[in-house]
Amino acid sequence: MTDNTSEFYSPRNTLPVKAGTSTNYAGQAPLVDTEPVVAVRPQLGEKGSYWIISPKAGRTIEDSRIGKKVVWGGDLPGDIYGDRDQKGGRFEKIFTVTSDAYGEWRVKGLLPYIPQVIDREETASVLFRQAGLPTDVTRAIHLIKELPDAGGKYFGMDKWKSYAIQKLNGKLANDPDRRSKLASAKKWLSGQEFCIEVRDLQVAERLREIGLCQTSSEFEFMIRPIFKWVNAATDAKKSGLISGTPQPEHFEYTTQDIKRYFGEWLPEQMGIYIARLRNNHLTHSNTTAQNWSAAGTLYDKDTVVGVPLGDKPPTIAQYKNDMTETLGALDELMAPEEGNYISRVFGKELLLTAKASLLKGYLLERHGKGDVNSGIIKSILSDYKYYNGKKDVEVKISEEDWKFMENLGLRTRSV
Repeated sequence: MTDNTSEFYSPRNTLPVKAGTSTNYAGQAPLVDTEPVVAVRPQLGEKGSYWIISPKAGRTIEDSRIGKKVVWGGDLPGDIYGDRDQKGGRFEKIFTVTSDAYGEWRVKGLLPYIPQVIDREETASVLFRQAGLPTDVTRAIHLIKELPDAGGKYFGMDKWKSYAIQKLNGKLANDPDRRSKLASAKKWLSGQEFCIEVRDLQVAERLREIGLCQTSSEFEFMIRPIFKWVNAATDAKKSGLISGTPQPEHFEYTTQDIKRYFGEWLPEQMGIYIARLRNNHLTHSNTTAQNWSAAGTLYDKDTVVGVPLGDKPPTIAQYKNDMTETLGALDELMAPEEGNYISRVFGKELLLTAKASLLKGYLLERHGKGDVNSGIIKSILSDYKYYNGKKDVEVKISEEDWKFMENLGLRTRSV
């Protein structure tokens, strides 16, 4: 599951600006930090310190020296790790200055260095892990001092920015707003630094990457190491990955355990996760398949809002969004129309089982022994949409589907 057509490069010189944090914050790493190294043409199995997980991995690359081969923890209840990645470390041969859907400028593959955003994410990470919710934790931030041009020649950042603006000028040649856009981009780029964020996390793979698997060999290659790490991590914690949840039986790479993992344990953990966030007056606000890990933990917390961060209390609509986007993440992974390996082999039944497990986990964590009216849940969640990495997909849960899920245990009852 790699992009075999592009070459990737690492900056040769970086300047550490936040190498470590307070002992309360940083997870205990098994290896000494080294300067970032990226394998050129990173195919699976190729020797090198880092590799690309998939074409959909965005700006991240995995440290293959660690890659789910170890388990380590830290001082907080949610500290459990087995992987390391670099965000902002996926360097394509040609960098492109472009604007996103909101008109904000960015450079493809690069992570802007915005200290207040990094600090807020660090605070959110502590809040998550204090609540027993595993997530990613920043180990170091490196400012980028050089970048390559199209020919692979390295330039200092000021010279590279001038080169990038020249390329953008050519791209906007026929745009009637070329002058204003160019001035806006130049102003933004001149004051912007870029960085590499080194993070410890549970597993590098996201649900979206699993959904890209088209063959049994691709699926097995990705899932076997995840199962082994979850087994080792839950053995170490003597519980589920989320503090206070029961330890699952070991997962073997069998049809039965694949169904148990993706239909029951994983989605139930995800439901517990977002319910516990709500219990702590927090909402992630971007619970897509790209931000859910394959171990049922959430990453990328720049969108987190809530009272402990000094924000206003999240609204019911914001809490609902965490649930509907999470349901959409399961759809993207297993919906028949996605046509990937897991959906073709296991079908719609596994998806509906997963949705019921998600809702069950949420209700158990959120309401404890209180009465839960599943009719209310049905009215809220019967119609939603998700973004599958390519387009928005509308979902309507039919009466037949609801009946199937209720027969699995989602009904009006005391839980």
